[in-house]
Amino acid sequence: MPKVFLSKRDKDADMLRRNLDLIQGSRSDLAMSHIIGAKAAQTWRSRVQDPYKLTLLEVVKLCEKNHVDPAAFLTKPLGIG
Repeated sequence: MPKVFLSKRDKDADMLRRNLDLIQGSRSDLAMSHIIGAKAAQTWRSRVQDPYKLTLLEVVKLCEKNHVDPAAFLTKPLGIG
């Protein structure tokens, strides 16, 4: 099989998905959707599936709730602790 090289966009989307997973922790999809201001759990699942659908307001709400710098959330993998 040929090697598959991910584009920068794909790598960034993967990093954002991992950051979203870290922020979610053990919370339910419904709880996370309420944090971003949505009513349905499907909205959160949609954002995790395609992180580029997150609005700036949703990113700010997530980061405020979890005491994370929005610039760090969007640009580098988050660490625990």
